[in-house]
Amino acid sequence: MYALHCHGGTASKSQVVELILRNKLLQPRVDDEEIVATGERRIVNRIAWLRQNLKQKGDLMMPRRGVWQSTPAGRRRLFRFAERLHDDADDDLGILDQEFFERLTPNFLARLRALAPHAPQI
Repeated sequence: MYALHCHGGTASKSQVVELILRNKLLQPRVDDEEIVATGERRIVNRIAWLRQNLKQKGDLMMPRRGVWQSTPAGRRRLFRFAERLHDDADDDLGILDQEFFERLTPNFLARLRALAPHAPQI
């Protein structure tokens, strides 16, 4: 959702992946560079699966092939998370799976916190 936000709410898979990887928003894992059955790197495949999960939750839609777009619900989720991070200095958030949360880099958490003051009134 953050990568889509950075792209104005709409981006291609490659734009999302590139923003996440270039800005080192995820802690690397040893198997990230392995090639999976789809022919892509495991990290790219994981990001695509996250997209699918967000789509099923109604936070993301695909208005046309290859285009990812955040929904109002997805934007609300992003800003709610940013506000919780901003308000909780200890990063003790019960809203994320611990393994996933540990994958987020300090750089990414700082970027998310910085969104909180700009959250729209919902």
